[in-house]
Amino acid sequence: MTLSKNLTFFAFLLGSSITLLVNSNSLHAQNSTWGQVHAIFQQNCSAAACHDGTTPLTLLGTEADVYNNLVNASPDNPEAVSQGLKLIDPGYPHLSYLLKKVNNGLDADNDLDTIALGNSMPDSGAPSLSNAEIDLINAWIINGAPQAGIVVDTNLINLYHSGMGLPQSTPPPPPPAGEGFQIHLGPIFLSPNDGIGDNEKEFFKKFKMPFISDTMEITRIESFIDVESHHYIIYKFDDAQSANNVTEKGLREVTGFFNAFTDGTTMVAAWQNTSDINLPQNTAYFWEPNLTLDLNLHVRNYNTDSVLKAEIYTNVYLQPKQSGTIEMIADLVLFNTVPLSFLPCQFSEFCIPADSTNYTFVGNVASDQLEGLSSNDSMYIWMLSSHTHKYGVGFNIFERNPGGPNNEKGTQVYDGFYNFDYTFLTGNYNFEDPAVRYFDPNEFVLSAGEGLVHEATFNNTGTTEVGFGLTTEDEMMLTFFQYTKVRPSSGSVGVQEGQSKNLVSLYPNPATNTFTISIKSTNAAAVSERSFSLYDLVGKEVARENFPSGKSELVFSKGDLKSGVYLYEVRENGISVGNGKLILY
Repeated sequence: MTLSKNLTFFAFLLGSSITLLVNSNSLHAQNSTWGQVHAIFQQNCSAAACHDGTTPLTLLGTEADVYNNLVNASPDNPEAVSQGLKLIDPGYPHLSYLLKKVNNGLDADNDLDTIALGNSMPDSGAPSLSNAEIDLINAWIINGAPQAGIVVDTNLINLYHSGMGLPQSTPPPPPPAGEGFQIHLGPIFLSPNDGIGDNEKEFFKKFKMPFISDTMEITRIESFIDVESHHYIIYKFDDAQSANNVTEKGLREVTGFFNAFTDGTTMVAAWQNTSDINLPQNTAYFWEPNLTLDLNLHVRNYNTDSVLKAEIYTNVYLQPKQSGTIEMIADLVLFNTVPLSFLPCQFSEFCIPADSTNYTFVGNVASDQLEGLSSNDSMYIWMLSSHTHKYGVGFNIFERNPGGPNNEKGTQVYDGFYNFDYTFLTGNYNFEDPAVRYFDPNEFVLSAGEGLVHEATFNNTGTTEVGFGLTTEDEMMLTFFQYTKVRPSSGSVGVQEGQSKNLVSLYPNPATNTFTISIKSTNAAAVSERSFSLYDLVGKEVARENFPSGKSELVFSKGDLKSGVYLYEVRENGISVGNGKLILY
C-alpha cells in the first residue's frame, strides 16, 4: 500500500486508527506543538500528580501552568538531579526526566533506571503512552520545547506509526562504561520523495557535554548513519562565548548560505557513510572542559511512499590527555575557497549547464589556508576525501607543483574512481559514498608554502543549469582533510583496526537501469561460487543472482524494482566479502 499524495487527506482516511489521543480530542485541533503535548498529559494522567517527592508535580492544568512546571524545572528525585536531568530540558531528550519516565522502551538509550529514578509513567496500572505520543514528545523536546508554534509535523509521526514508515536498524550499543559515551541525534521525520512533501532537510544541533571536566583526548569516533543521510559533521565551539552566541536550543534548520555555517566553530570529523574513525597511534582530537559540540546533519528521504524516521548514533571513545599526544585536525575546502562560489549561477564561476556534457572545475589550497596552520607550518596528511552532489562524476586531488602556478598539478594523491574504502578502482565516482583515502602521516608531508590542487567533474543531466548550493539538487565541490601539524612518532599507522576493507565495488551508484558489481578477491583460485543479494530496508531479500562462473564482475538490471534505497551483500563460497547501500532512481 502506498501513501496518498496528500498526507492530510490520507490521515483523514485512516481516521481514529492513527489519532494520538483517545476520545475525540484530536492533536490537529491544537494551535501549537506544546498544545498537542499538553493534551497528551491531560488525557493520560488521570491522577492529579506524578509520584515522586513530597511536593508532587501537577500535570493537569492550563497549558501555561503545566509548561512552567516542566520546562527547565528540576525533578524532586535526588538521583535525577545528580545526573543533571531536568523535567524537560529544551533540546535534550536524553536529559529530560519526564521523557525517560514515559519512554516505555521506545528509545533504547533513554530507558528508565527504575531503581534509581522511580517507576515508569503513567502510574497506577494505566496504559503506557503510544509510540506515536512518545515520539511527538521527543520531537518537541529536540526542537527546543517551545511554548508557541508548530515545530513538529504530527501527520508524519502518525503515518510512520500506522505502518507507513521505513524500518530502522537496531541501535548500536554504546562504548563500555568508562571508555566513552554515545551521542544520539533524532528522531527527525521526513515525508516521502513524492514530489509534494518536504523530503530533504539539513540541521545543526548544539550538544552540551557537562561531564568533561578536564582536557580529554578522543582516539576514536564511530558513527552509525541512517542509510538515507547525505552527510554528518561534528564541529566543536571554540569557546564558551561562541557557544553562548547560539541561543537556539533545538534544531537549527539550514535554509540558505546565511545559516549554513556557524561562527566560532572548528570541524572535528565528517561522515558520508557509517564508518569508524580510529585515529593513528599517538594522535587524538583534543576536547576541552565544558565543551559544546555542534552537530550537522543533512538527510534526504529517497523513498517514494514511506515516512523516514532519521536517527544518528555516534560512539565517542575518550581518555584524559596524555603527554606526547599530537592533535589531529580536520578541515574542508570549497571550490576556489572564495565567496563568489556562493553567488547565483549566473554570477559565479561555478556553473554547470544542463547539456549532459562533462565540465571540470579546478581549485587549489595552500597549506596555510587550513585550520590551525600558518605559512611556517608543514602538514602531515592522514586522510583525504571528497564531496559533490548528484551530478558529480569524478574527483581527483594532486600535490601542487612547488614554484609553479597555483593550479599546476603534480603527483596525484586521490582518485575518486576508487570505492569507499579505497581498496578497489571502480572506474566510476560514487557521490553518495565517495572514496576515503588514509595515509601514513609520516610519509605524506606538505612542507610550508606547498599545497594541493583539487578538480571535480560534473555532468548535468537535468533540465536547468546548476550552481553551488546546499541541497542534493544543487551542486558542491569540497575536499575533506585530516592532518597534524607535527610529525607523529614512528610506529604510527595510517589505517587502524576498525576501518573496514570492503572488497566489493558497485557502480554507478545511484543507478537508473543497470549497474555493475565487481569483486577484488584475495584468493580467487579458491572461489567456486559468487553471489549478489539485494535487500529492502526491512531486510527482505528482493533479488539474488550468481556471478558467471569464474568471473569477478556481474551486470545487474533493475527490472521491476521500484526506486528507493536498498542494501546489498556479496558472498564468495557463502561467506560475505562486502556490503553497502544502493540508491535506485
